[in-house]
Amino acid sequence: MWGETALQQFAHLKSVGFEPETLEGILEALTPMLPDEASDIRALLPEAGGEGAKHVVCCYLTEADAEVAARDWSALSELVTNSNENIQNRALRVAAQGKSEQALKRFADSGWTVAGEQSRENRAYGSLALSSAADVLNDPSLLDRADPEIWGWRLKHAEGKELSANKFHAYLREQVLDIDRKGSRTYPSHAWTHKAAVKLLVEMQEKKLLDWFTPWLDEHEKLPSFAVFEPFPFNDLAWALIEAGLPEGERLWKKLVEAERHGIHKRSDLDFMPLYSPSHTDFGEYEDAMVEGLISDGKIRDFAWHALKAKRSRWLAEFIEADVKSESAFRQARGWKLLGCTDNEPVFSELWRKLKEHRPQLGWLKDVADTAEEEFNRNCWARHWYDTHIASSDVLGSYTSFQLMRLCIDGRARFWIKRSKMESAPLKKIASPYWQLNHEYLNQILKQRNKDEKDKLFGLPTMRQTQAPWF
Repeated sequence: MWGETALQQFAHLKSVGFEPETLEGILEALTPMLPDEASDIRALLPEAGGEGAKHVVCCYLTEADAEVAARDWSALSELVTNSNENIQNRALRVAAQGKSEQALKRFADSGWTVAGEQSRENRAYGSLALSSAADVLNDPSLLDRADPEIWGWRLKHAEGKELSANKFHAYLREQVLDIDRKGSRTYPSHAWTHKAAVKLLVEMQEKKLLDWFTPWLDEHEKLPSFAVFEPFPFNDLAWALIEAGLPEGERLWKKLVEAERHGIHKRSDLDFMPLYSPSHTDFGEYEDAMVEGLISDGKIRDFAWHALKAKRSRWLAEFIEADVKSESAFRQARGWKLLGCTDNEPVFSELWRKLKEHRPQLGWLKDVADTAEEEFNRNCWARHWYDTHIASSDVLGSYTSFQLMRLCIDGRARFWIKRSKMESAPLKKIASPYWQLNHEYLNQILKQRNKDEKDKLFGLPTMRQTQAPWF
């Protein structure tokens, strides 16, 4: 099936009668559906057969981005009320995203309403289906039966932004004020991520939000440790306010940092939020708070990554230079390690040349600097092999370049891997499915590296309780 279109692949799979379990294992390797193929695939969807086979068809449709093909598929109406939650959830996703009127009406008529005992997945997909049904069937009352979280999703994806903003604003406020509630609490399980929705809400209703949030912030000197347990609402709100350049964001951030350091729940991105504020060019007052947590190679890498993502390369270069030129051995080591974690930008390539005369020639500091240079170069190699992989017109050469890239790649790849490059690749029809097949493998490589760096500082194991390096 390699190189076949999505329509050809699906017809082939249907003809050989793949078992559901077997088909699920290869879904990610299948060719994405082209828009003009969606209508043609409709004729191949099975009207009869076991639930397992129909479930796999739903899985295929979502993986191939072809939910619209099931818009008039009568079997979908049976699956959206299936007693098997996994089958129902997948069918609800297909019906909602494909806007299948028949299936959505069947689900709406079933009387399904969000309830506390439901799983997070069922709440999410059931609410998504009700949201889609409200639009398709022109019945806004259906939204009253959905999880109120759905308004965050609708704010980003649906029409009627003003209503969605008002409803989501009310939900956000309720979640913030709930922090003062006495009594036991259950594990929070929000169905969606709301970072983008909160950012959009701040843009649309900044004054309205600050009218109640600023007094609330004044009244709360400290926040409980569970305030950082999930990103929503406080972490997401701090991000949105900081990125908008509002001082309330930094005030909230300071309280969250304090709550994190006195609790057991940790958020890896919390320390570095001020880097994203457009109102700052000097981070003097926040520098200590941001760098005092750099007690592992993983944290140092996170610091460099966030500085690069926030477009603070010049500031980071100045910070590194000050570290390397200091009299403190710890700061020198930190500076070299940070430099090794940067991307191949002119400012950092120039910094390597500029700091050559300060490079240690003996002892453990020499080892740290040498390892940092190897790390920096490895990212350059990964980028080179990625470009070679994309530009190759030879299958063997493309495969070889991918394998060489795999040996060098780390999280910095997020700065230079571009979908637009894949679109123009000579071997796009081969390279694109190959990426889809191997992206989880690449993610595992990155996760393993993060795990390895968690308990090391400058490449040396640290004591778990004291974080003191074994020099």
